[in-house]
Amino acid sequence: MAIIAVAGGAGKLGRAIVEAIVEQGQHTVVILAREAKDVQGAKVVSVDYANTDELAATLEANSIETVISTINSMDDVSAELSLIKAAEKSGSTKRYIPSIWGIKNNEEIASYFPIARAKLNVIAALEATSSLEYTTVYVGYFSDYWVLPKVKSYQSPLALVVDIENNFAAIPGSGNELVTFTHTFDVARFVAVLVGASKWDKESYIIGDKVSWNQFVQYAEEAKGVKFTVKHDSIEDLKAGKITELPSHVYMYPFFPKPMLQGLFAAFGRMFIEGAFDLKPERTLNESFPEIKARKIKDLLFEAWGQCLNRKTTCHYGERKGRGRGKSKQYITTLEQRLKNVEVALQAVPTVSHDSSQVSTDAGHPHEVTPGHGTSTTDETQSLPSRWPEEVTRKIIDAQKNNINLERKVFVPLPPKEHILHFISNSLADVYEAQALFSSDDVLKVINDQYSAGPSNCHANPTRWATLNALIATGIHWKADNKAIKEMFPVSWSYFKNAFAIFPEIVMNGGGIDECQAMIAMALFMRGTADSRALTALLSAAAHAGHCIGLGLEGLDGSNDLIGEERRKRSFWTLYVLRCNASLNLNLPAPSDEVSVELPSQGLITDDSSSIHLLRSMSTLAQIQSRISRCCRPGSSLSKSSDEMIQALAEIDTDLESWRTGLPTEVQARGLIQVDNLGIIQLHFAYYASTWKIYAAIGKLYDVPLTSIEREHPNLHLILHDHEDSEVSLNVEWIGQFVAFLQTFQHREGCNLSGLIEFCSKLYDIASFAQRNPTDVVNDGEDDAGALQGQYTGLLTNMPLLGKKAMEVFHDIVAETREDGFTPLVPNVLKPSSFNFFGYSKAATEH
Repeated sequence: MAIIAVAGGAGKLGRAIVEAIVEQGQHTVVILAREAKDVQGAKVVSVDYANTDELAATLEANSIETVISTINSMDDVSAELSLIKAAEKSGSTKRYIPSIWGIKNNEEIASYFPIARAKLNVIAALEATSSLEYTTVYVGYFSDYWVLPKVKSYQSPLALVVDIENNFAAIPGSGNELVTFTHTFDVARFVAVLVGASKWDKESYIIGDKVSWNQFVQYAEEAKGVKFTVKHDSIEDLKAGKITELPSHVYMYPFFPKPMLQGLFAAFGRMFIEGAFDLKPERTLNESFPEIKARKIKDLLFEAWGQCLNRKTTCHYGERKGRGRGKSKQYITTLEQRLKNVEVALQAVPTVSHDSSQVSTDAGHPHEVTPGHGTSTTDETQSLPSRWPEEVTRKIIDAQKNNINLERKVFVPLPPKEHILHFISNSLADVYEAQALFSSDDVLKVINDQYSAGPSNCHANPTRWATLNALIATGIHWKADNKAIKEMFPVSWSYFKNAFAIFPEIVMNGGGIDECQAMIAMALFMRGTADSRALTALLSAAAHAGHCIGLGLEGLDGSNDLIGEERRKRSFWTLYVLRCNASLNLNLPAPSDEVSVELPSQGLITDDSSSIHLLRSMSTLAQIQSRISRCCRPGSSLSKSSDEMIQALAEIDTDLESWRTGLPTEVQARGLIQVDNLGIIQLHFAYYASTWKIYAAIGKLYDVPLTSIEREHPNLHLILHDHEDSEVSLNVEWIGQFVAFLQTFQHREGCNLSGLIEFCSKLYDIASFAQRNPTDVVNDGEDDAGALQGQYTGLLTNMPLLGKKAMEVFHDIVAETREDGFTPLVPNVLKPSSFNFFGYSKAATEH
């Protein structure tokens, strides 16, 4: 029995190899990983690949005899080269399998494919060693990519040449060249026996199957029962780095920019045409170990995409055809269970009388219940009305037997892990709430754990799945260039749909801080749309979940975990800030300003982010916003007394000014200073919204000393109400400049703001007319003019009451018709219905 070290054994191919060796039971497995994590059946050792001496000591300390490398290094093989040096230096290590796992590279391929050059350097380093026996395992292309997530694999989905999900293929060249395909779990089974062989050749080959791309497409069409759209890429286009875009590629661009993806896949296309993947070894591991049967590509495609799946039944193509796993003990056990399920199901179906419409049920037999997501309840079929048709009766009985929760649909698979790691940290850098809510360590753990579960088990932790997809969606939304919105927003909405599909499950079953954070993450995405109803619904659900677990109670569990306590504070205050902002802007009931939770710390040693400072500032401002909202709320106790209202607003205004001046100088909102930090910009917006709310509440009471804003009317209000004021001309000019800004912005950024521009242009026309013809303006009183104040929000959201009030004021210049609850002022790109999310199935063809 040897001790085998698998570098990178916690994910993808490495994890499959670890499982195969453990299952074989002849060797001990040690996993080398950059961070320690639990893997069943194997010891995990955290290593630093940059430290060769430390690596060598680790190999010796664990008596490692054989190293199998599955490090995913692309063209940077520094970690692999360091591991080779450490293996040679280790007194116990004698054998090495490098991370090649593809084809045999040569200088011609290396001339246009940098990864090939890196792989050649790895082979050269092994050749230069004097004490290591090595073998390079060549397997062709992993077939996993086309059968995920139906067939178990730890790879990430990545459509190349054939996009089976979308019935589309872009074949390089004629498509007649043969290509070698091998599934990673078959590779793992061969490697598990290879490590026990007494002698290794320097090259080892595994041939899962060899088919042409034309044959591949034919098999996929047969499996799905549909005809694919097929394009062909010429060798000239491939040499120029161009390929036909597959439908699924669009979802990759936020993490793998289009030029890079097309260049990489074009290189593979050249290799396919040139026959590099048509492996022709003198001998294969298939011949050396005939007891292992690699799965054919046709069998895998039918297992993953066979038409029986379209009928929502279990496909056992491999067993029926006598291929693949064969008639093993596991197969017999599975067959017995299937027969048992059929028998129980037959017992559960009621006997339907053919002589009458009477339905009889056997109450003495409990019906089998399909287990839901973590539930195990039992149901009994109730007696049904005899007048119902047989078809309706059977459907009701089926519904009673089916206790499965709502469908956990995957709208788009996660991108490869190596692409998302940098994207997440970079894209969320501007979203201070996300930074405050999720530390870099938190995000890294979510990513690692989710990818360790694998695509076929992506819903193993529903909350984790929802959180990661919501963060990806939010990141794309924040980072998308205005001119790329048409391409990027459908992608971000697809990831959000992944998260939101789990929302009911999280609401009903969640009982911890993770669920609160998942809902807040979804709310952060929705805040970037015009759907205020969805935003506030998510915030309310998160707040309710927080109340249920005592999120706002200090020292509830008596824990001394400072990191956990800080996480609780961040979660509470992030949610509190979002709710107070929404209350102020949308005239909704506000949370209380009497909070017992301490403010977030200035920062922990695990996270030196300035987002914490912003969160503290926003938290104290939110408490002031809460007071403003409750003071100005119709029906409040203060609203019954003008004197008390004036005094309360004056006190709040003084506190608001003290808050502003208490900020660091570089953060304070003052004058026309230019700010680039988006977090600070949000802080300023929240401040100005607060001052505006106070001013709107003061109304006609000019003798009240306000410190935080100048005592002047809003532009249009002033023009209509006081035509002789010296500021009228300047206000008309400002309105005109704003209209010009919108027109310039629309032209420069390619955004469709026509509805908003039309509305603002009408306001400018009204203002200009009032300036030129002051005697023709009919003044119905200050109250009517004042009705303009605070009603604009109702034109830009789908909040029913706000919208109704806004239309009462602006009905002469805004169409009454609301599409999906929005006025024409709202661009289509900000409407969820444009992306088929709870609305009309209409694509966002323009924004």
